[in-house]
Amino acid sequence: MRWIYEAIDRHWSIFTDDIEVRIMEEYSILSRKLVTYYTIIICGTLLVIIILPLTPIFLDIIVPLNESRPRLFAVEIEFRVNKTDYYFPIYCYISAVIIVGSIITLGTDTMHIICASHACSLFAAVR
Repeated sequence: MRWIYEAIDRHWSIFTDDIEVRIMEEYSILSRKLVTYYTIIICGTLLVIIILPLTPIFLDIIVPLNESRPRLFAVEIEFRVNKTDYYFPIYCYISAVIIVGSIITLGTDTMHIICASHACSLFAAVR
């Protein structure tokens, strides 16, 4: 990864013509927008996935029924413990795994977007 960052940095110093620099800046702005939108989408989806299993608990407090609502998880995983007794530890574990996985995916995908956009800017500048 370090080699890629250094290559991108070298490319910015190699291209000195105003038109080439402007092309690279346009693609840089485009990749920044794509990364921002992608991050917002991932974080919004992550927020929904994390909060959705808690809605039955909140509804039991706000609008109680004669019986409690079933507690669900974002991902159905089989544990060797009673899911109703250990709901919150299991919920925290699943949430942590989803958050860590999303952060890793977000970092990988955003770096891919940046590298692809930079490659496109190089092809556009050379053309």
